[in-house]
This record gives sequence, structure tokens and C-alpha cells, in this order.
Amino acid sequence: MNLRTTTFPLMAVNVLEVLFCFLGIFGSILLWPKARLRSICLPLGLMSLLMGFNFAEETGLYVQHHLVTPALSLATGPAFYLFIRPLVYTERPWCRHDALHFLPTLMALPFTEYTQVILALGSLSLLVYGALAFRLLLQYSKATRAMRADADNLSLRWLIGFMLVFAVLAVEDIVRVNSQPYVSFSLRATWYFFHQLAAFTAFLALVILAARQPELFSDLAYFETHVAKPQAPGGTSGEGTDLEPELFAQLDDKIRGEELFRRPRLSLLDLSELTGLTSRDISQAINRGAGMNFAEYINGLRVESVVAELKNSPGQRPNLLQLATEAGFNSKSSFNSRFKTHTGQTPSAFQAQLGKKPQAMA
Repeated sequence: MNLRTTTFPLMAVNVLEVLFCFLGIFGSILLWPKARLRSICLPLGLMSLLMGFNFAEETGLYVQHHLVTPALSLATGPAFYLFIRPLVYTERPWCRHDALHFLPTLMALPFTEYTQVILALGSLSLLVYGALAFRLLLQYSKATRAMRADADNLSLRWLIGFMLVFAVLAVEDIVRVNSQPYVSFSLRATWYFFHQLAAFTAFLALVILAARQPELFSDLAYFETHVAKPQAPGGTSGEGTDLEPELFAQLDDKIRGEELFRRPRLSLLDLSELTGLTSRDISQAINRGAGMNFAEYINGLRVESVVAELKNSPGQRPNLLQLATEAGFNSKSSFNSRFKTHTGQTPSAFQAQLGKKPQAMA
């Protein structure tokens, strides 16, 4: 590394790169105390490192005999996969052999003069690891809805959204890099600035939304072992047993009769403890008896209770949020979403329609 004797004027994109570095540092400090969220520091650190190298190259702080930034493209995919895995699996923290995921990055360093080849390999790596990361997020989403009535509050939709945005930015960046020989310098500079601005905004949203995540689902391994995994031969559970309709009827009577659905954090494990049935038996009975998963079934009962309260209050306008809370919902957004799914109307529209009915009949 040789220091230059001359420097180049600072451009807007360089200021953005400095802000990116500070975002990585600040975001890591903010999220590190939260054990489940520490893995987010990995992509934050990688992007800060990448921005630091970009800043040094573009401002002429030093001359690189071997380019570093192309090789870092091979680290992006592993970094995102390894930051998502601990979020969805509490039982799979980082270990030493995870460092092997970054071996291609080190191997590529001596060959970065073949920039386009390294970048192409980096794009392929990002595609493979991105697919693995999305698979983990889909498994997480499936498990939460099968085991928790408050699945909406535990969801990682913000993370799925971030990954989709990042995938779009990655494709756009591939187009940008490969079109550089064919566009003017001013267009390249403007394009690069807005790309970095979009990436900065996406990572800023990632830090904010992660910090606001109330809690995370911790039973994915249990779901895969005790609920989703097929029952071994000779077990009490099976595919489509004749007892399931009767079992669901008994479960439905108990849940409705004791109003268990009004428990905001009701889970499949809670119901298993209350009934003495296995989680798998309950899950299969609800899936086949109600034709929906656990979360949809419980939230459907909650909506039914709110609808019944509204219909039993003719001429009145009870507080919808209070009714939702009493029914078991613990967020307004979840209540509104579930209510519209089950009735086809928003809660306020449904309430207003009921208020008009007596006048129409008069």
C-alpha cells in the first residue's frame, strides 16, 4: 500500500460512503446487545469495509497493487446467509467452520485483475446464498403461522422486504458495472451515486426495523422435529387418520368454550399442555378440520368474537381497538389485516355498515 502525494476533490458519493461507514459502526453498536440480532453486524461490517475501500480508491488515499473490492463481492452472499441463519435458528449460532464460506474471497484476492470474472462469480455466489437465505425465511414464516397465534408480531416481513430490495439493487449493480464502457462519465457518476444512496437507505431501514423487532420466534427446530416431520411408523399420528374430524371437534369445543383464543400469545405448545395432545396431532387436526393453519384458525375465532360483539350492539359504536384487545389481538395492524381477510371489509367499514342497517329497514 503506497500513499499518494496528490488527492482528488471530495465528491457527494464520497460523503455518502463515509456516512455508510458510520452507519455500519452505529448500527453494530445499537444491535450488538441484542443476542439474536448480532448477526446483522456481519453485513453491516462488510458494507462498511467495502465503502471504506471505495472511498480510499476514489479519493486517492492510496494505490492498490491488488484490487480488493471485486473479491469482496464473493463475501456478500455468505455474509447475508450467515446473518439470517441465527435470526431464524437459535440452535445454529456461528461456529469456526462458517469461516470456510469466505475462503473464495481470500482465494480471489490475487486474481482481482480479472475483475469481470470475479464479479461474475460474486453474482453467482450471491444468487446461491440468496436462495438459501430466502428458504430459511420461508421456513421461519411457515413455522410461526403453524405454532403461534401472534405470528404477525413475530414475522420477519421487513427482512424479506430488505432482501428483495437488496436483490434488485444487486441486479441493477451488475447492469451498471457491465455498461460502464458504453456510457459517459457523468452518467456513470450519477448512476453510481443513486445506487449508493439507495443501498444506504436500505441498510438504514434494516437497522431501524431490526431495532424495533419486539421478539423473534425461537421454536423453528421444534416445529421441524415435532410438527412438520412425518410421524414414524407405529406412532399415534398419521396422514389423514379417521380420528382427526372428531379430534378437531373436541379441540374446537374446548377453545371456543374456554375462550382460549383470547390469550394474546397462545401457541401450539400452550394448547398441547392444556389438552395433553401432541403438537403434531393438534396441528394436523386443525389443518384438516378447519382447512387452515393454527394462526389463521385462532385469529379467525378472534374476528368472529369481534363481529358478534358488533352485531350485539345495534345503534352503538363500541371501541374497535378495545374489542380487538379483548378478543386476543395485540396489535392494531394485525387486527385490521385479519378482520379484512375474514370479512372482506375493514373493521370500521363493517361497523358503519351495521349502523346503517336499522335505518334502511325502517
